[in-house]
Amino acid sequence: MKKNLIIFAIVGLAILAGAGSAMVRLLVFPDSSSIRVGPWRTSPATGSENAGPTLRAIIAANGLLALTHKEAIYFVAATDSSGSFLSGSCRYRVEGRDPDARWWSLTVYGLDRFLIPNPAKRYSASGANVTRDAQGRFTIRLASAAQAGNWIFVVPGHQFLLNLRAYNPSPAMLANPGGAELPSIIREGCA
Repeated sequence: MKKNLIIFAIVGLAILAGAGSAMVRLLVFPDSSSIRVGPWRTSPATGSENAGPTLRAIIAANGLLALTHKEAIYFVAATDSSGSFLSGSCRYRVEGRDPDARWWSLTVYGLDRFLIPNPAKRYSASGANVTRDAQGRFTIRLASAAQAGNWIFVVPGHQFLLNLRAYNPSPAMLANPGGAELPSIIREGCA
């Protein structure tokens, strides 16, 4: 009887370890077809019949719907431009020009891929509502305290992800998403 309990416990631990490692793989690591553009990652197979089982599992675990590559290119950043993980205990500025697409949005998500509840109800910025300087460049601040201008709330002490969606990308971006000019993510300081 004791031997059966030990075997049962070992099998149970193995199942938990396997399921846990699979979830970490799906939630944290990009698939093998991913393209890196600075801190941003994307996969041209997202939303297509070319998506392999790993990418399909990542999309199923992390998102409700993925449009085809011609309709939208999804760029995700878990780090700033220097390679440090994004943290709500820090302040950042996301700066650049509009991505080469008909419309775009930048949204902050928790590591669970859901919006982060916040009292300011500020979750994203887009090409329709972001203010730009005279040269057409924008700066979006990411911070837990209100900021002047373009600002998105982040939760102190919690890591987060940025999702940049480029809807109806240009033919140049479609042909070479790895060559896209995307905004930089610069850490300004931490608490």
